[in-house]
Amino acid sequence: MSTLNLKPEKMKSFTRISTMITLMLLFITAGLTAQELKKSYHETYDVNSDARVQIDNKYGQVYIQTWDKNQVVIDVEISVDAKNEKESQKILDKINAKISGSNDLVKAITVFTGNLNCRNCEMSIEYEVKMPAGCMLDLKNEFGNAYVGELSGPAKIRVDYGNLELDGLTGKDNSVTVKFGNAEI
Repeated sequence: MSTLNLKPEKMKSFTRISTMITLMLLFITAGLTAQELKKSYHETYDVNSDARVQIDNKYGQVYIQTWDKNQVVIDVEISVDAKNEKESQKILDKINAKISGSNDLVKAITVFTGNLNCRNCEMSIEYEVKMPAGCMLDLKNEFGNAYVGELSGPAKIRVDYGNLELDGLTGKDNSVTVKFGNAEI
């Protein structure tokens, strides 16, 4: 077995080089770590007091707040955190929110194009909706929770693999289904 025998000047130089190599490796690996990317949507529609609001989402939370304006406001934020920026962007490009509206119907649907190949990544699709309490709500959310303010219009709510918190339903013709989760009304 051989021993490395360095003089003090060479030892200082060796220590500096070792430190520089360690720092370079840290900076290189920092560039290879996970990278979160986001995109967002914002739409506002004037609606009739009895309009229908349809939300269809997967992999995130849905927050529905009621108010006294004849307007529906939808904000969607999609975030992906994959092993690097290129992979995050590739997945993010395959997820969109298709939002459309008229006086009678406002729709917001999460659309996936192609296979996401989201292994060892995190993604979230969050909806925040403000709508008149008297409008009809047609909500479907999978793999995430839903929080809904008090509704006086008809409601069809389905939550799979998530929980539902509902402030109240005072209208007629309501349907609430929660599979593989809990409901609090």
